[in-house]
Amino acid sequence: MLPEFELMIDDSLGFTISVYGWLLSEDQEIHTTNLKSVYNITVSELLRNINSLYICPGVELFELSRNIVHHLIPKSIDPLFIDNDGDFNSFPHKEYWRTHSCTVLFEHGEKCSSCYQYSHRSELIHKAKQKLNEPAHLFSPVSQTAPQRIKLTLQMQRLKYAELLGRGSHF
Repeated sequence: MLPEFELMIDDSLGFTISVYGWLLSEDQEIHTTNLKSVYNITVSELLRNINSLYICPGVELFELSRNIVHHLIPKSIDPLFIDNDGDFNSFPHKEYWRTHSCTVLFEHGEKCSSCYQYSHRSELIHKAKQKLNEPAHLFSPVSQTAPQRIKLTLQMQRLKYAELLGRGSHF
């Protein structure tokens, strides 16, 4: 199992931080404020600063994109304990999807700014695609309506007409 935070200090007293094996970028605030060296901060204060930050949960995956990266975190398991369901995964893991510029550690909010912006954009695109699967209003202008929505509207109207004909023949 990977440690949640890993602080590596080299011979020249420069430090590198990784979160579940994901190395933080050089432009992270925690690196830039301390000039990436323990000359400028004590190790205990650096650890306190790291522990006060939140870990970005990444983005929800609607569809694969070249803008996101898969991040797997292996979990430790007890091989002697298997659920009654028989659901034993040979490689138990926690899965994250992150943007390339995900800061992984952030101070406040629910996600880092990069993942938040990507999530917002992909959610808008996902909602727009879902709207294409709904029939258009009956009196929508044809020139401004997607062909798929017009097709769905026609199918819906034909179905209603067929139901009305079916009801009329029973009287």
